Amino acid sequence: MSIGEKIIIMKRFLLTCIVALSLFSADAQTKKKRSGKKPTKEAIAKANFKKKEAAKKEAREAQLTAMLSEDTLRLQNDSIADLATENERVVYKTEGLRLIDSTNKVSYAGLSKQRRDWETAERNNTMIMRAAKLSDYEMKQVKFINQTYNEKAKALILNSTAEQKKQELFSLNEERKAKIKIILGKSGERKLEKERKEYVKKNGMDADSQWVEIAESSVKK
Repeated sequence: MSIGEKIIIMKRFLLTCIVALSLFSADAQTKKKRSGKKPTKEAIAKANFKKKEAAKKEAREAQLTAMLSEDTLRLQNDSIADLATENERVVYKTEGLRLIDSTNKVSYAGLSKQRRDWETAERNNTMIMRAAKLSDYEMKQVKFINQTYNEKAKALILNSTAEQKKQELFSLNEERKAKIKIILGKSGERKLEKERKEYVKKNGMDADSQWVEIAESSVKK
């Protein structure tokens, strides 16, 4: 290769380097100009939104911390109150147990007698109604009527004078029998009353049937 050719090649290489440097410098200037641009409205809005969200998150965390502190304090107070209540229960049990026990014995005795009386009346009524050939439905209805008027009779006996008691018991019993006639008819009611009287003659009166006997014997029809 001659010297002239080498010179030409060197010139071309230098020219290529100069062009490359120019292009690199222009690209750097372009990037610099781009980086130096002012932020857009959209970018500003996004930045403000992020700040607001961060502030809300911080406020929520602070509120949650305060709530947890209040709950902790409330639980502590509740625990103290529960402990005081439990202590009161212990004192109540130890100090009042004997009094309660003695009172319960008296109450239990009274309830036991009431239950025995009820069971006796229930058994007697069932036997009387079966002797009168009542159906299960009729027995259920008549028992309800008798129970209702037994309670009325007890209240009347407690709140009436001797003279009032006789007439009022008689009227109450007539009302009871009228209700039973609606269920059994006139002949059915008579048959039931006949069986009741025969049972009382043989076995004596129970607490519930006693007022009926008084009502029928104290006032002449």
